[in-house]
Amino acid sequence: MFGRKKQVLTREQSLSARPVRNENLTVSRDDGGNVVIAIPRRKTWWANAVARILRMPDKKKIALDEIGTAVWDQCDGRHTVQSIIDHFVEKHKLNRREAEVSMFAFFKELTQRGFVGFVVNGQGNGKKPREKRRK
Repeated sequence: MFGRKKQVLTREQSLSARPVRNENLTVSRDDGGNVVIAIPRRKTWWANAVARILRMPDKKKIALDEIGTAVWDQCDGRHTVQSIIDHFVEKHKLNRREAEVSMFAFFKELTQRGFVGFVVNGQGNGKKPREKRRK
């Protein structure tokens, strides 16, 4: 009720958005060159107690496969979603629609987990910048 309304993007805005990796994550590579993302566990008193009892590690590791790693590498703020999909279609010989659906689902998962964010062109407060007055 009092929260911010989610902004709905058009298809064109979604395709022109540029994914950017979360720089606060610890990212490494496994022996095969695939990306491994380490997520620290919560540091609350009850999480620490449960972790001690169950001997849980301080970080949870999520390993991406070859395709996920290829997409992750392109989430650098320079490539658009459109260009990543184009690369995916060309490399894996997929139908355009299949590639878009798969890629949007993957980006949704990455976004929900806080692994990536998006820079959307044309996003702002809707106001034109003021022009400087000449004296």
